[in-house]
This record gives sequence, C-alpha cells and structure tokens, in this order.
Amino acid sequence: MRWNKYTINTRTDAEELVCAMLSELGITSVEIDNFIPVPDADRQGGVFEELQPDLPEDDGSSRISFYLEEDETDASEILEKVRQALDDMSTYAQIGEGTITTEISDEADWRDNWKAYFSSFSIGNIFIKPTWEDMPEDKSDMTLVEIDPGVSFGTGKHESTQLVIRQLQKYLQEGDQVLDVGCGSGILSVVALKYGANHALGTDLDPNAIIASEENAQQNDISPEKLEVIEGNIIDDKA
Repeated sequence: MRWNKYTINTRTDAEELVCAMLSELGITSVEIDNFIPVPDADRQGGVFEELQPDLPEDDGSSRISFYLEEDETDASEILEKVRQALDDMSTYAQIGEGTITTEISDEADWRDNWKAYFSSFSIGNIFIKPTWEDMPEDKSDMTLVEIDPGVSFGTGKHESTQLVIRQLQKYLQEGDQVLDVGCGSGILSVVALKYGANHALGTDLDPNAIIASEENAQQNDISPEKLEVIEGNIIDDKA
C-alpha cells in the first residue's frame, strides 16, 4: 500500500492549534517533528537513561505530518479543507510558513526499516534474536527465543520488557499460569513458557499483535494450546 504524506510547515507554538484543526477535520493521527530538546527533568534515569539526540539549534520551526491513502477518493477534498483552515488560522495566529509539502510513502518501506535497529542480545541465560539472524555458535548453550514483532510492540530491547523478563527469571515457577495483557509480539509469554510456565493467555487490542504472537509462538515451537491469544479487552469481555 502506498500513502501520500502531507507535511505542514509551521511553528512549535502553533502545534496544538494546527493539531486541533486537523482533529476537527477527522485527522487524528499526526507526526510532529521539531528541534525542541528533551528537558532534563523528563529524561529517564538510572541505567536506562535516555540519550539526547544531536539536534540542530531550535529555530522554532515544526513539521506536522499526516497520511492519506494514495487512492483515497476524497484526499484532494481533505487537503483543500486543510489548506483553507491554515489560511483562516493565519489571520489570527502566527503559524509560520503554513505551507504543505507532499511525498509518497510506501508501507513496505516504513514497515521494515526498523529491522536495521533490531539485533540479537541476551538477558541472563536467554538469547533473543530476530528470526532473520543465525544463531551464533558460542550461544548454543543458552535458551533461544526468536522474535519477529512485525508492526507490533515487543522486540525485547525496550527497558520495561527487559525488566519484566528479569522478574520472570527470578520469580516464575514450573507450572505457573501466565496472563499477558497487551501481549504485543508475545515475547513475554514465549519467555515464560520457555522458563516452564504451563500455559499463557495473551490479549491485545491490536489485531496485528495477535498475528505476531501466534507466529512467534510457532517460530519457538510453542503449541496453540500452550499460548492462546485473544483480541480485545479481556476485562470488558468477562464483565
């Protein structure tokens, strides 16, 4: 699938105003790009301290992007409404250039680009690797977990995921039952079952997560009876 990416060139102090306008037009998913540095108070601390990227000096500019399918029938109408709204907004607010640039984005490109940043790593005696990498010979004595999260969350590299895996290593007992709420790629369920859990139930609101969890279970030789995944909110379903 191909998408038209529309980028509004505006100012950081007009971001909320522009986003509110887009929301009123039914565009609720946007991407904001600016040069504002992350305040020290907002950074994560400890061993997982977030590194501040090298950004150009903040010049007050901002780029707000939204996407429409290339063959969307009313795309030109939506774009014209955005242009008109920006013109109206410029009469009472400083919105900077207020121009819109367009580029084509192929879904296959952004869907797979993240793979360049996911490489194998270990947590304790667990060796986690993407499905497209080979198992190193010097890691053959470790417990292997192969993961391909696809477009869902869960490579295992996120700090919160690693912390949960360490807790599983510490507290999980043979035969335990596991509930994995917001299972994403299913990595935590897979790890729990590798450590001896008897059964895992994963649930997620994202249908892509259900697909990824099922595929990752199969990749790790885990049967559907051992790892069940359900789409939706399990609490609402049981209420």
